[in-house]
Amino acid sequence: MANCGRLLPGRSPTSNSSSSSTNSPSDSLDHVASIFSTLTSLLGAKNLPSPILQPPSPASPAQNTPTKLTHFLHHAQDNLGIPNMLECEGQLSHCRYGPDIIPYVSDAAIAKCGFTEGDDIRLKRGAEAWWASPEAKRKHARVASPSRDITHAIRFEKRFVEGGSASYFGSGMEMGYNGRSDEYEWWYYCDKVKELVKVPTGQVPILAAEYSDAREGEDDF
Repeated sequence: MANCGRLLPGRSPTSNSSSSSTNSPSDSLDHVASIFSTLTSLLGAKNLPSPILQPPSPASPAQNTPTKLTHFLHHAQDNLGIPNMLECEGQLSHCRYGPDIIPYVSDAAIAKCGFTEGDDIRLKRGAEAWWASPEAKRKHARVASPSRDITHAIRFEKRFVEGGSASYFGSGMEMGYNGRSDEYEWWYYCDKVKELVKVPTGQVPILAAEYSDAREGEDDF
């Protein structure tokens, strides 16, 4: 009897066309699209502009004002061991020496304001440190000189523009305004320089009670 299991050339008895596991065309396209998307993302991220970093704003420097000298001299007298600092304020102010430039003033010029060599060094070092501190940038309230005993009173002189003068005594100076500066100016005797010097601009004498009428009308302008 003839064998019905005849083999065809190139075919295996166990092969089955339905068991083929080849990838479909749609799977290949999805894979290519995924690679293309990844490359596009990488290239796009690489071309993004770098963020611009703003440099930190520099701290605003302190601005010198007439009151800065007063506050520094209080600091020097209380913390630097320089006595009678406020008595030199008139001469320093007259020369326009503020704490911003005191470290650069010559020793000879500082000595003319009534300072010893040792106090000159303390003054310059203290001014440089104080000017760089937050205290120099702070806005201060009005400061009055501490009251002094009458035995240590300061001699003040009112010098009239048209000539003549009058002497008074007081305990110190405070922040204020002479509204009659076109009529007279205030001067005071500085123990360190041993002469009368002009009261600094922006300050007025603190006179003894019996001379209270000497400044009458100054604040009316």
